[in-house]
Amino acid sequence: MIIYDESSRKQLSSITILLTPQEADELAGALAKLTSEPGDHVHIDNEMYTKEITVAIYTSKNVDAFAKHFRKMIAEELRLNQQIE
Repeated sequence: MIIYDESSRKQLSSITILLTPQEADELAGALAKLTSEPGDHVHIDNEMYTKEITVAIYTSKNVDAFAKHFRKMIAEELRLNQQIE
């Protein structure tokens, strides 16, 4: 899992997300449809479009679909996950 703060351009180790029931339904539906296809991602916005969550699925096979700064983070995360297994 990679949690990235676009504003500070830094990774975070934990976050709290508080959603309305409508936003939770939208996120759950989007996640159910999300695949690991290269570049596949979803955006969940609040009603006023002032806040956004972007979610994507990464695998060792679709890393190249991501921007350079994400590729580095994904490679490190995949490396760490392999050490645990």
